[in-house]
Amino acid sequence: ILGERAVAEGLIYQLFADQPERFVVDDLPRMQRATIGVDFGGGTSAHAFCCLGRYGNSIAVLDEYREKEALNPNKLQADFVDFVRRCQMRWLVTDVWCDSAEQTLINGLRTAAAQAHLPVNIGNALKKPINDRIRALCILMGAGRFKIHSGCKWTIDALKSAIWDSKQVTEDVRLDNGTTNIDSLDALEYAYERDIPVLIEGWGR
Repeated sequence: ILGERAVAEGLIYQLFADQPERFVVDDLPRMQRATIGVDFGGGTSAHAFCCLGRYGNSIAVLDEYREKEALNPNKLQADFVDFVRRCQMRWLVTDVWCDSAEQTLINGLRTAAAQAHLPVNIGNALKKPINDRIRALCILMGAGRFKIHSGCKWTIDALKSAIWDSKQVTEDVRLDNGTTNIDSLDALEYAYERDIPVLIEGWGR
């Protein structure tokens, strides 16, 4: 209707879905550093880890983990330690940013990391507005500054299938009803959101 705000429809990452070959690679450049994002599951959602690398003014998804089965805290902690070790064998990983809604689980990861003598800082994700995180990633994709390793199947599928909620007619809301993999996207976003102002010139002005 004339004068009303246009609301986005359909796929969120249309460019990625249409041209995955621009972003999915078998070989990655040397990373300056890497960060891990952690999203905790519950109900219909899954636990997800994303290892994200930074090189110059670009980012790349390096490795991932996703487990939808209900895990007891000990199993989650063991899987986390294994994931961090695997990533630190290849990249300089110093920080892990976790969904701040689950402080008990975060404290469990800290304890497990300390017991395993892992040199890593574990803290709370900023959890900036979802649409800010989406907008930032779309900008990076459009500029050719986002890559993802071909082995990260969960995250590739999540980016291809993320859609806007068609029931929301006055604002853009990412669909989160258990039918799409939001968990891998949240983990990815927690890993890069702190770098958004540095990666995108003029962000927030």
